[in-house]
Amino acid sequence: MLMPGRKVEWMRAHENVFLQIDQHGTGKGWMSIVVDGRFEEFRDTDLWRNERLHAWSLLQKHFDWWEIGALKPQAQSTASASEHIFYGIFVREVTGRTALSVE
Repeated sequence: MLMPGRKVEWMRAHENVFLQIDQHGTGKGWMSIVVDGRFEEFRDTDLWRNERLHAWSLLQKHFDWWEIGALKPQAQSTASASEHIFYGIFVREVTGRTALSVE
């Protein structure tokens, strides 16, 4: 889930996305993973209702999930449109590398 902004505008214009995750280990060790995928927005329509509800239920399992976005969403009535953007990244490929530090 995201709030409106540049990343969302970019992903809407370019559905092919990459996600890179780096982790530094002890010493000189590290790990890097790259995910290649396709962005798909779960718009606030009946067509995407189940995906949005499922995403919301997964997020609510973590008490502080909203802290990254610095804004906890308020409850929305079913008649109002949500400004929160739900989306999925449909994964095509996952690659990665790792290096272990030998001391």
